[in-house]
Amino acid sequence: MTRRSWIERHGDIPVSRQCELAGITRSTIYARCRPGETDETVLVLCRLMDEEYTRHPFYGSRRMVVFLKRQGHDVNRKRVQRLMRMMGLAGMAPAPHTSQPHPALSLSATGYGHHVPQPGLEHRHHLHSPGAWLCLSGRDHRRVQPQSIELAIE
Repeated sequence: MTRRSWIERHGDIPVSRQCELAGITRSTIYARCRPGETDETVLVLCRLMDEEYTRHPFYGSRRMVVFLKRQGHDVNRKRVQRLMRMMGLAGMAPAPHTSQPHPALSLSATGYGHHVPQPGLEHRHHLHSPGAWLCLSGRDHRRVQPQSIELAIE
């Protein structure tokens, strides 16, 4: 229940006194309510957003705006955000620190857990395949250079 609903416009107590007691301004009582959006338009947008969200649950408000504009609806991001909030939809975005490995899953070059006997080995990665052994090293993982390739006969 809002404080605005406490005010009786045609009661025994003047509206100004009621507003003072309720802690609201008189302009909120006399202001005309803006007409809401057409229910049909909102329902169409919600249906389209729900269908697209079912197909692509990772779509956020920005991507949903692009989809709705391609469908011929002139919407902005704020409107889509409000409708998604109203419908309880949220795009799935990567959480912070997703590129960092979990401590329990960290692999050491030596295979002895976190103990590294030689300096510099913590940045060396070993790749094993059935017939070959490949050692890659590099501090910047975007530019990993092959250090040596040796074939192991087993």
